[in-house]
Amino acid sequence: MTKRKRARPTRGRVKDADAIQSLLRFGIPHRAAIADHALRRFKATSSPVDRLSLAVEVFSCFMGSIEDLEMLYFALKEKTANPGEAFFAAYVNTEIREVFKRSKRKPTDKSARNMIRELKEASIERFRATLGLPDFEEWSRLWGSQKRPRREERMRYYKELRSLKKRILQAAQNRSVSRLMASYNKTKHGFAVLDEDGTNNVFLVERAKSLGRRTSSIQAIPFSVADSSVEQLVENTKNVALTSRLLLQLYARKLD
Repeated sequence: MTKRKRARPTRGRVKDADAIQSLLRFGIPHRAAIADHALRRFKATSSPVDRLSLAVEVFSCFMGSIEDLEMLYFALKEKTANPGEAFFAAYVNTEIREVFKRSKRKPTDKSARNMIRELKEASIERFRATLGLPDFEEWSRLWGSQKRPRREERMRYYKELRSLKKRILQAAQNRSVSRLMASYNKTKHGFAVLDEDGTNNVFLVERAKSLGRRTSSIQAIPFSVADSSVEQLVENTKNVALTSRLLLQLYARKLD
C-alpha cells in the first residue's frame, strides 16, 4: 500500500494593505452574498424542506456576520494598543468566546457582552481613539467638503461617528443573547434543528436531556419561516457587513 504524502501547509507573508483589500473585496461581504443568494433560491423553490434549510442558512449567515464584526472590533483595539504588531495577525488570532455563566466571565473576554459594555461606557472620543479611527481634523482633510462651513462639517463628522458606534452596538446585542447563541452553535457544529411537519416552522434546539431510552426533553427557539422574516434577516446581514466594511475602510486610511 502506497502512503500518500501529507500536503504541506502553504507558508508566506502578507502585507496588511493586501490582506485588508482582500477582506473588503471578499472576506467581509461573503456571508451577505451567501444570504442574498439563499434568499433568491428560497423565493424560487416550492419545496418546504428546501425553504426551511435555506432559512436556517440565512440565520447562520446573520450570526456569523456579527462574529466577523466582533473580530474586527477587537483586532482594531489590539492594533491601536500595539501599533508595532500587524493588524491581520491580530484579526486572524482573535477568538470570540461568548461566556454566559457569570462565574466564568472575565472582563478580558473577547465577547459580545464585553463589547456591549465597552461601547455603552465609552464616550464618542474614547470610542474613536480606542479603535484608531480618524479625529475630526484628519477626517476633514480626507473626506470633508471645503464648501460647507466648518461647524457643519464637525456636526456631520460626529453624527457619522455616533451612527457607526450605534450600528456596532446594535449588531453585538444579537450575539449577547444566550439562547440565540446556543441555537447558532448547535447549527454550526452539527445540525440540531427540528422541522414541524406541514408547517413553515422550525425549532432551533438549544439543549436536550434524555428521558429514557427513546425520548428527549428539549429546549428550543421557534423560528417561523415566512418570506418577511427571512428577507429581514438578509437585510440585517447586509447591514452588518456594511458596518464592518466602513470600520475597516476607516482603518485602511493609515495604509495609504
